[in-house]
Amino acid sequence: MLDGASFLQRVRYITLPMLRPTIAMIFILRLGSILASDFGLFYQVPMNSNSLQTVTQTLDVYVYKALMLQANFSYSVAACASSFSLRRIVIRRRLYHFRLRRYSANAGRS
Repeated sequence: MLDGASFLQRVRYITLPMLRPTIAMIFILRLGSILASDFGLFYQVPMNSNSLQTVTQTLDVYVYKALMLQANFSYSVAACASSFSLRRIVIRRRLYHFRLRRYSANAGRS
């Protein structure tokens, strides 16, 4: 017992505030994988059926097809770099907003 605090009060006022930075960092890192797709699902399931090919073409499948089937190295490198840049922008924006919110919350306390 911590000075008469119940279990729920300890969780609310001690445990959760201490876990907040960890939860936020995990959330930010998971945001970076939003653009990732299940390559096996979107490439092997439709294979070369024309009716599904236009619907299931993700960026990862496009890069693979540009490299392996068309031997178009410049397109595949450009698409891969743009995918990486887009993921990086999403993570940086989320980190910036997290830091801004954290700073404004700390400024309001003093």
